[in-house]
Amino acid sequence: VYSSMGSLYMHRKEVLNALDSYKKALANEKKCLVRNDPSFILTYNNIGSAYKTMEDFPKALNFFHKALDVWEKSSMKNDQLLTQTY
Repeated sequence: VYSSMGSLYMHRKEVLNALDSYKKALANEKKCLVRNDPSFILTYNNIGSAYKTMEDFPKALNFFHKALDVWEKSSMKNDQLLTQTY
């Protein structure tokens, strides 16, 4: 739900609200999922995109690298998710 809210906020150009929602989604995932679950890929990518929109490029790159790292360790190497990360 938080991820969907974040997407809606991004669509409305409410980047800080989007980032807050994405971070809440990440916190929930960290409580419920194993460390390299593929679900983290999209969440890290969403957070990176929010930082990119805010022109905080170092933080954006950090989260894009996290998404790529999870993808590389995932047994479900989905090309579509990789394309979104790049």
